[in-house]
Amino acid sequence: MNFKEIMEIDRHPFSEQWEKSFYENLLCFINTDIFFVLSILLIQRFLEKFNQKYGTEMYIVDNDSKWFLLDYIKELSEYDDGIEFMAEYKENCWNLFADMAFQAHFEIMHIQIEYNEWDIPQYGRKTYLKRKLRQVEPSWRPFILKNLNLIQDARCMEDGEVYILRNREIYIYHTFCEKFGGFVDTYLRKEREALDTVVSDLEYPLFFQSEHSHGFLGEYYYICFDTGYNGYGFLDITCLNFTWTLSCFVFRLLFEDFKNKVRETIRGDTELRIGQ
Repeated sequence: MNFKEIMEIDRHPFSEQWEKSFYENLLCFINTDIFFVLSILLIQRFLEKFNQKYGTEMYIVDNDSKWFLLDYIKELSEYDDGIEFMAEYKENCWNLFADMAFQAHFEIMHIQIEYNEWDIPQYGRKTYLKRKLRQVEPSWRPFILKNLNLIQDARCMEDGEVYILRNREIYIYHTFCEKFGGFVDTYLRKEREALDTVVSDLEYPLFFQSEHSHGFLGEYYYICFDTGYNGYGFLDITCLNFTWTLSCFVFRLLFEDFKNKVRETIRGDTELRIGQ
């Protein structure tokens, strides 16, 4: 796929107003509302068409769930196993999140917050996090320490999780552009502008904002965000922003295009110099 074709991929398939209504219904547990059910089917239909066109494998409901939702629309009545469906929907959103992050070469680590231990006096948040720190793979510890204040000061995170994603390719791209800015501006200005826009859309994966940070640490670009109950509402991976998921796919294509053009440009310049 060439640069022009990649740029024609629509990373914003739904209007912001429509998405806001959908996620507000989701967060308020109005999941027997006809708008909510039709919205899920609409999203699934879009993902199916996207899969057919670009060879991806994205979905948020499987075939059994799709027929279940269609039956609900036909009956126009509340269904008894809505909770079971939402648990399955959350799992499918997690799979979509993990799959698309993997396509963009993100690594993922997440920490489950046991709320009954999070705020009890004999432990406290610092002690709790130190115990958690000992349980994670050593290469991830700097990322937790970097975001310790964010994690400690996070609002009430009942049934919550802290997610950290890291990506070496974004670091490589960023470092290359810093070191060879003149070269990039001369030969790859459009490609750089496109990649910068997509990377900015990868800073946060959920539709509604919560505690989060992003930046560079060591030889990685990282994203840190939390989910859970904040006293007003519940935020979890079901609020996955579809612009983020599509941006993961587009980033991979643009990064490969960028690398190939760097090689071609350097090779062509070298051959020209030898010829002279």
